[in-house]
Amino acid sequence: MMSENVASAKQFSSQALTQIWRLASSPQVQAGLLLALAALALVSTVIPQVPDQLIGDQIATARWLASHVPTQEVIGRIVTALGLSHILGGTVWRLLCGLLFISLTVQLADLLPARWRLWREGPPEEEGVMHTETLDLPLEEALRVLQRWLHGHTERIEEAKEVVLTRQHGRVSLWAWPLVLFGGALLLAGLWISVQASWHETNVFLPPGRTIRIGHVPALAMELAVTSPLQLKLNTSQGEKLLPLAKHRPARWDGVRFHLIDQPPALVIQAHTSDGRALQLQPLDGDPQAEITLAFREAQTEKGFAVPKAGTVFRLVSFNHLPDDPSSGPALLVQAFEADQSDPIYSDFLTSDAEVDIGGVRYTFRLSRAARLTVVQDPGYPIALAGSLFMCLGCLLMLLRPYKAWRARLRATRAGTQVTWRMFGLEGISPHLMMLQALREKPTWRDLTRVKASMALSVFMMVALTLSLWWNQRNTGWYWAREPEWIILLTLTLVALAGLAWRRSTLMETRAYERGE
Repeated sequence: MMSENVASAKQFSSQALTQIWRLASSPQVQAGLLLALAALALVSTVIPQVPDQLIGDQIATARWLASHVPTQEVIGRIVTALGLSHILGGTVWRLLCGLLFISLTVQLADLLPARWRLWREGPPEEEGVMHTETLDLPLEEALRVLQRWLHGHTERIEEAKEVVLTRQHGRVSLWAWPLVLFGGALLLAGLWISVQASWHETNVFLPPGRTIRIGHVPALAMELAVTSPLQLKLNTSQGEKLLPLAKHRPARWDGVRFHLIDQPPALVIQAHTSDGRALQLQPLDGDPQAEITLAFREAQTEKGFAVPKAGTVFRLVSFNHLPDDPSSGPALLVQAFEADQSDPIYSDFLTSDAEVDIGGVRYTFRLSRAARLTVVQDPGYPIALAGSLFMCLGCLLMLLRPYKAWRARLRATRAGTQVTWRMFGLEGISPHLMMLQALREKPTWRDLTRVKASMALSVFMMVALTLSLWWNQRNTGWYWAREPEWIILLTLTLVALAGLAWRRSTLMETRAYERGE
């Protein structure tokens, strides 16, 4: 009795594992997960999302929510309670991505042995869509007709009173869907590694002549070595290193990337008397110096300094351009005031280096540039990018070289030649579309438009997503920008892939139905 119970328990557990495996590898499950992710991504385009830079800072996050989400209203409370203000980094999003990773991995493991057998041995005799017809031709003439239609790329096998012709087209695309599955799993793994192991330091402001350290790499000190062309000097334990720095071309050092966001203006100032003596300049936030550098983080930033010996106070304001010339470059408004006076004794815009005499003192203004950087270390980015490229390659293979196989068994009869066709296809091409109406014509473009159009959309969206991943990482250090268009792009990609998975599942059901299962 106990042995029967043990056997029954083993059988039950085996059946349960089989059902779980089938469920995990089901294309319908993948389609459902992708559509759920797409729905969440769409919601994130409607509800304001907390910037990634603020995540982890509870005070900054609370301040941002208070200014962007009406937390006192019912909708605001629901958004806050469900965590809808940070969907792409929330628990539900990560859970769905984890389930999708498991589904892709299981289906890949389930698919590889069958594809390997197809690669080596061709489709099994009993597989595919069967169609039988009789040609009013002798056996040898029927063979010539079939070989001409198959372009001669056939294998001929002589059997007793029968001849078998086989042909496989696009064998390399046997690995197309496995490439998509592998690429998807790799992409998700890279994103997970990025979430767990990457770090970003944004808005790192680097004025000329000043050394800055970042919190994640305290041993690394950086400063601007040359402002034109811009070079970044790193002081590390191994010594100094100069790196060229430009927009759309991040500097790299030991896995760390330095992205130049912009170059706000900076002004180097000196003052000399008529006999050449240097005067001390007193900035608002530092000690008196013979030369000071004022850097402006953004437009409309105001700075100031005083010249105690001359009894003069200066006010400086940065602008993106001259008020009367929008095509000009950055400009600085320089105003000088005598102590306790509200009317300026000097007021003018600077767009280049200048020397100005004010109250018997010569002031030298030399325009320079500061740098605003995003410093990133993201070990998951190459993995995610490789996964996206694998997915693009798999989709392209399915579109350009769909796998098809034919097996024609010819037998001479009194009425002519009996031809029994077996036609076999994979995702993207349904076998019944290759019923060639007694071999008189090939499938027309109209027959395949829906299939190829959906695949072309998937290819286009995957290429666009890959380019956006690469471009955004190259320019900003983030996988995608916070603008809605990239989130919508991601959503459309997920929907296209869901449609592809659903198409594959319906083709499998069609084959089973046509085989009479």
